[in-house]
Amino acid sequence: QPTAGNGTFGSVPFDVEGQEASDERLRPHAESVLVSEDYFRALGVPLLAGRMLTIEDDERSEPVTLVNRPFEAAHFPSGTAVGRRVSTDGGETWRTIVGVVGNMRAADLAREEGPKLYMSFREAPARSISLLVKSAGNPDELGKAITAAVHSMDPRQAVERIRTLEQIQ
Repeated sequence: QPTAGNGTFGSVPFDVEGQEASDERLRPHAESVLVSEDYFRALGVPLLAGRMLTIEDDERSEPVTLVNRPFEAAHFPSGTAVGRRVSTDGGETWRTIVGVVGNMRAADLAREEGPKLYMSFREAPARSISLLVKSAGNPDELGKAITAAVHSMDPRQAVERIRTLEQIQ
């Protein structure tokens, strides 16, 4: 079954190449999320354009990002975002948008999702991640197996808050 992880950095200011804001305070914001290459497949989120992240999208490759449909609609209303570039560090690093993914409602089913940038955790590993595992098995037994697998790699690694998606929503 697909296994995926993510780490969220919260809302970050960004620039779209060719549309840079003249005033720092006017830069648009989007939620920035580090994800694994299987993240969207594990959650059943469709690819709408371009490609998904791959294992090759790491610190040695060209910086890339995926965006969600609200991001594309807000910043590229007359065409696709794929192939365009964005920067979250004031233009020091430009990331090529390689794909557009469908929307998710992970925390609040009643609220529409806002603009998001998804980057590979292989480019810049996060200090903390959420691990998503798709399974038809017993969640309690799966939680024990996940904890054992993590502890087999690093016995000091904390494993917290094991919950099903139904428990989160």
